[in-house]
Amino acid sequence: LQHNVRVGSLTKLTDTGGIDVQLVTGIRMSKTLTMVVGFLFIGVNVLLVEKRTPLWQSGLYNGVGGKVEPEETVEDAIVREFFEETTFDPRSMGAKAWRRFCVEHGESDQYGKYVCTFFTTSIPDIGQDRFVELVRRIPHENDAQEPLRWCSMLRLPSNIIGNLHWLLPMACDWRHVSTITVTTKENHISRKPAWP
Repeated sequence: LQHNVRVGSLTKLTDTGGIDVQLVTGIRMSKTLTMVVGFLFIGVNVLLVEKRTPLWQSGLYNGVGGKVEPEETVEDAIVREFFEETTFDPRSMGAKAWRRFCVEHGESDQYGKYVCTFFTTSIPDIGQDRFVELVRRIPHENDAQEPLRWCSMLRLPSNIIGNLHWLLPMACDWRHVSTITVTTKENHISRKPAWP
């Protein structure tokens, strides 16, 4: 939760975890939900979850993730969320550290204002036998009984969340070294690089 307190032209920023609370002369308050989503790759395969909740995602595939807890960084949140949903730490199989590659700012009827940080990591090519071992180590469902599935980037399911059509190619491009900021507003997406 992050508080922006404004009195006149004074703004005080204090870290309070996953929600941004803005107080303007003590009268108006708005909250921003902070979430993380991660994509784990092995070669051309990516681990996705078939969502049941929230309702607007029901039946669609998305990356693994969830809400950022108070006093938690987004980097800590993706490690925690991925482990909670899969009981697996990709680093145990030689994965690179989680890399932030996109931050989406938006507003929806369900969440109000939100910020979603997208992360990616990959496990080096481990061969077919170790891949089968890994598939056996990761449960077939996450902690919310939502199915987990390895999907080929060459043949993604038709029922993926719309933004995965451009997020997944960005996520598996390790030459991409900066974070892209995306703002969604009334079904319009504007993209701008994180650098000035």
